[in-house]
Amino acid sequence: MKKGFLFLVILIFSTGLFAKWTKDYSKFPIIKLFSKDGKNTGSSDGFVEISITDAGKYTGQICPGVTAGFIMTKIALEKLYNGIAEKGEIKLTGSKNSGEPLGIAVYITGANFLKEDVKIDPSLVLKDPMDIMIIFERKDTGKKVKVVYHKGKLFGSSYTKLKAIYKKMEKGKATETEKGEFAKGLQEKVTELLTAYEKGIIEVIK
Repeated sequence: MKKGFLFLVILIFSTGLFAKWTKDYSKFPIIKLFSKDGKNTGSSDGFVEISITDAGKYTGQICPGVTAGFIMTKIALEKLYNGIAEKGEIKLTGSKNSGEPLGIAVYITGANFLKEDVKIDPSLVLKDPMDIMIIFERKDTGKKVKVVYHKGKLFGSSYTKLKAIYKKMEKGKATETEKGEFAKGLQEKVTELLTAYEKGIIEVIK
């Protein structure tokens, strides 16, 4: 690799030209965990901080599903631990429609598929078919927390329109105006999740 090109690559990363977010997510609380592997390998002091933008870098986007998964995990870890949660010591069980939120929970907690820390339970059926549930369980104590994301309550009447635009986008038939409406609509829901999720949009159930 030529030195000039290498310098350009370093310059691009150092100036933050990648990952330019359209919103300021810095005010939203971070999730703190402890990683034994980080400590044991000498790569860090073991403490890890994960933000909503870290989740966005992991998935390539910050959408309602990613945001819901981040908040669900944050709430669950606060319920399971009096202090800092331990990465890699949580089992996850998701409803069959939990896809994106469950993926974020896996990323944050370090749940390992090879150790059977993650599973989908088709029997987790809620009253509203749009609702998503994730059960978080501590490996050491067996303590569990059930968290539900009421997706239908978040989207309300806008869901049908946004879904229709998304289908057109998948087929390459959406206009630029429709694409703009879709992006704006989703980011409005992201903001609502970050600022008002406690209003029954995401809740812990027994």
